[in-house]
Amino acid sequence: MATPRPVTYLAHVLDRTIREDMSDGSLYMRSHISARTVIKDIVEMPDMQIDRIIRSAETNLGKLSNVLSKEIPILEEPSIWDAILKAIEIAFRSGPKASTVKKYASGNPRGWQFKCEMRI
Repeated sequence: MATPRPVTYLAHVLDRTIREDMSDGSLYMRSHISARTVIKDIVEMPDMQIDRIIRSAETNLGKLSNVLSKEIPILEEPSIWDAILKAIEIAFRSGPKASTVKKYASGNPRGWQFKCEMRI
């Protein structure tokens, strides 16, 4: 008896999801946690604030936003912000594919270009 086509299709979808999507998602999370850990070594702050910094750096292509600099004044020190950008770039350098970052990050398709093109 032959396997019904919908069952075969579903098996392929599940296989691809497990092999590719879950692997990519895991790689993104490892990169994000790595960036978070290094940033916490630079400036001690809660994880939620660090996550905002990572999203802001991605969204603003490495430029410190006015809102973030007012909320966290220590970020205005050039050595601090530069170190944070370098930590983010290094953490994501050998990390996930661009399509994965777009899926899990803030949704700004230009954000990944920042991570790939930024050289500190």
